[in-house]
Amino acid sequence: MGSVDGKYIRWQVKVNFYEVALTEIQMLLQQLDNLAPIYASKFRQLILSLVERFGPLSIATHELLANSLKCLAAAVKKSNASDVAGKLFSTSVLPSVDRQLPSVVTGSEILPGVIGTVLAGVECSQGYYPLTAAFVKLTSAFIQADLTDERVAVPCNLFILREVLPFLLTRQYVSLGQRDLMIGISLNWLHLLLQTDSSNQVRQMCAHILLDSPRGEAESVVTIAAFGSALAEMQLIKQTDWEDREGHGQVLLRHIRLSLSILNVLLNDREAAGRMSPLETLLSSPSSAGQHFTTVLAHYIFYRFDLRLATLALKVLKSCANRWKNVSLLACLGHDASLIRNTWLDSLESNLEDAGLIRNILRLMTDSVASQPGLMHMLVNGDDRCFRAVTRLLLESKELEALELVHQFWFQRCSPAIEYFKEQPNFWPQLCLPLLTSDKDPELKRIALLFQILAIELYNTCGKKVNAELQTVLNQLPSHLTDWSDLVLNSLPSSSSPAGKDKTSLDFLLSGWSDFLVMLAHYGPATEVGTRAKISTDVLESLTGRAESGHHSPLLGKLAELNWMLQLVEKKSNSQMLSGLGRLLVVVAEKELTSFPARFQVAVLTSAVSALRLRSETDTDKELSTWMRCVSLCSIIATCITALCLSLLTELLPAAQDLSAMQETFLLQSLISTIQFCIHHRRGWEVAETALAVLLDGARTDTGSAVLTQLQLDQTLWLPLEAIYEAQPTVYRLGLQLCTTVLGRQRHFFLEQALTLAGVHQQPITNILLKLRHQSKDDLLLAIDVMALLRQLSVFQQTWRLQHSGSMQGVLQAASSAVYYGIAHLIRAGSLSPIMGTSFVDGKDSEATQPSPAVMELQSQLLELVSQGLAMLNCYNPPLAALLTEDGIDVAKWERHLSPSFSTPSLDHLEASPSLSFGTLNAVASHTLRILSKPDQQPNQRNHLTMVLEQSLSLLLSQALLYILDPRLCAQEKQLLKRELGAELGSFVESIRRQAQRGPFLPSPAVASTTPRPVSSTVHQSFLKLVGHIVQRIFK
Repeated sequence: MGSVDGKYIRWQVKVNFYEVALTEIQMLLQQLDNLAPIYASKFRQLILSLVERFGPLSIATHELLANSLKCLAAAVKKSNASDVAGKLFSTSVLPSVDRQLPSVVTGSEILPGVIGTVLAGVECSQGYYPLTAAFVKLTSAFIQADLTDERVAVPCNLFILREVLPFLLTRQYVSLGQRDLMIGISLNWLHLLLQTDSSNQVRQMCAHILLDSPRGEAESVVTIAAFGSALAEMQLIKQTDWEDREGHGQVLLRHIRLSLSILNVLLNDREAAGRMSPLETLLSSPSSAGQHFTTVLAHYIFYRFDLRLATLALKVLKSCANRWKNVSLLACLGHDASLIRNTWLDSLESNLEDAGLIRNILRLMTDSVASQPGLMHMLVNGDDRCFRAVTRLLLESKELEALELVHQFWFQRCSPAIEYFKEQPNFWPQLCLPLLTSDKDPELKRIALLFQILAIELYNTCGKKVNAELQTVLNQLPSHLTDWSDLVLNSLPSSSSPAGKDKTSLDFLLSGWSDFLVMLAHYGPATEVGTRAKISTDVLESLTGRAESGHHSPLLGKLAELNWMLQLVEKKSNSQMLSGLGRLLVVVAEKELTSFPARFQVAVLTSAVSALRLRSETDTDKELSTWMRCVSLCSIIATCITALCLSLLTELLPAAQDLSAMQETFLLQSLISTIQFCIHHRRGWEVAETALAVLLDGARTDTGSAVLTQLQLDQTLWLPLEAIYEAQPTVYRLGLQLCTTVLGRQRHFFLEQALTLAGVHQQPITNILLKLRHQSKDDLLLAIDVMALLRQLSVFQQTWRLQHSGSMQGVLQAASSAVYYGIAHLIRAGSLSPIMGTSFVDGKDSEATQPSPAVMELQSQLLELVSQGLAMLNCYNPPLAALLTEDGIDVAKWERHLSPSFSTPSLDHLEASPSLSFGTLNAVASHTLRILSKPDQQPNQRNHLTMVLEQSLSLLLSQALLYILDPRLCAQEKQLLKRELGAELGSFVESIRRQAQRGPFLPSPAVASTTPRPVSSTVHQSFLKLVGHIVQRIFK
């Protein structure tokens, strides 16, 4: 009530005393929060008590509740957020969920609480949203306070995302100001949420929903961002006071900027995928008016009242260009493309344009080089405006973004751009000026880009057509290499340095430096040996020091790769390099290999393998004395890179002298466990092969074979191997070779375990040997290893007969059949055609024709099989000299391995397991004699032929004498055998005599291709004379 000119007037107004009181309380809270925390806490408790008391009375007291939440939003800090959220959770005011966080993403229902009830029942019908606005502000305050209570954070953010954000533009409002208020606080909430750490689960969940949900939660944001520059300009012109930040035009600009920022964050969060998300599909599709969203974004460049709008629009366009591989931005721009191109180029050419706008245009062009070739072609096509502008920004303004664009031109091999820049005078000297200055502390990313551009140019030209100006720069660079090496290594973070430098720039710098050094070594001018050695030593020492400090930065892997590349560039290992790598391996073993990044592990082990392979044969092994123990430790603890550790062991074992570390570190036991794991799980066969190869190398030494003898291989390895002889023949072969090698060195100490293998593997061994009738290359190689093992076991025939007589008899019968098959294939060239997969003509012409290397290799393998088999059978014969002298020989106890038959071996119409005969051995002896008489025999093949000839004649004569001396045979049978053998062997001895008459000398190299070599020059003369003497005295 008031008085005007003596008249009393009563004003009728609606006053909410709760609102007045709470507004006062809110102001007091803001003032007292910093001055008197105790009073602020008491006020918070009073407000929370109001919420607890009046909150359930939703419809009657929603304005009181709204103002209470506004006061709490102003009072929430990081120190009290959990307490406030916990007490609000105990009421029914806030939304809630009845499930855990992972299931919320799938779309579980949200319990709306009082907030949702008031929104649906009161505020939507009135067009006035005080409680919803206060709730959104409170949720934003929780985000700023880093609330970790998922019981409150998850349902509150999801409720806004699903029930508030999608309907910002479709709900009715009592006034335009109320609409602007709801849009502003909602966009501000979403922007705050997306600015939190990417590891925040609530942020991840909301970003996933906005990107991939088909319900269109982000459609309102897209619509606001697509208002366009014309509408924004019109609303700003309508505003009477442009300085009024709460005017409708300024508010609209803020909303558009927030929407563009939100879309940019969402698109940058989008991981590379084969399909476009629903949000990206919405952005790439034309609107109902036929205009693309990207066209609206491009038109923001024309809005000059607020450059932030154009800058944000360019950022969103850059994100779209980088991720839309199957959508052409040029096609989306349509007829406006030429206008937009000219506007962008005008901005690049202007000296007065905003620097931030220019940088964003350059970033958009950089991403368009690779992902939007149409847009990039539009910018550079027709004239050189774009290239001239970029050149000015690059060389005069020294813009880093221009250098990034030029780097992308070189990286993507954009020929028009590259040729234009290379034709500019003084381009290379001005571009590389930072590399040649005495000041070595510039921008890391700039230096990295320069190094990579030089590396790509050297790679593309292969050092042959290098520009003269570039050659001048390259000739000056070697004197600065050591300084740059020191700068790069000193720039890497240490364990004690703060994380102030950009790790991405450091990573890029190390990559560019590595690429440049490698390309300079291959295609650039020669660098002094001392410079290369210093750089390599510094890198290795820096790598060792950082590994020893325990600072396992991701850059450690890059540094290890640089060390490996420098090592390969040298193409030879020296003692200093081996010593440095030895120290690094010791550090890695002490710190446990698996504690380092996987990339570092692979690079270090690969470097060690390469160093051993590049080691000269004349180098001493003193530097390798410390390697074995640390490599053994690394191999034991490494699980994901076992193959690399095994490769390193394979290279190290032949060079190492002391293998005691293998025994001390239980390395061999670990290798056997690895093989067992691979066999049990039926995977990782390459690892199993390498592990067996390492065991085989160790078995070739006395120490290694002694350790293997103690490991009870009959229990740990022989049984698992029996199950894979068909599925993995290579692994099985290595297992057989391991047994053969250990038995050859340890003999009786390993005999029992070897006999166990023969007994357990009797069936596989028999099957392998009998498969030689229709053999393949793999079957032949496997049979050779089986025969080598049987030959070793035959040396201990008496023990074998006592312990496993059944397996011995079965295996010997199969071995005899395998020798028969080998001889049959050997003397019949036509039978090699199915094995070789090619035609091989049988007959005299084939003998006169020089066989191919593949055929010779196959014949050598057959000769090795036959020689091993015959040597094994000779172990079961009495000595030939004892048979001739009849010195204490009990003829009855020796077995007859040859049947009294004189037919040649055949592969047609054979029984399951054929037996050897006198005719079989006579045929192979004649065949080897005929081949030995031919010129140009390889030494290896000649040795095999000689072995087969001697073993076959020895076995034939021994068996023949056993038949003749056997008292159980009648005289008529003996006479028949003498006559047949005399006839067959007589012709054989005559052939030897004719060869001997050709001369005992070796032919000269000039006539080696035409003059046959005499057999007497290869086969031992005394043995041939003995054969001739036996034939003349006994069989004639």
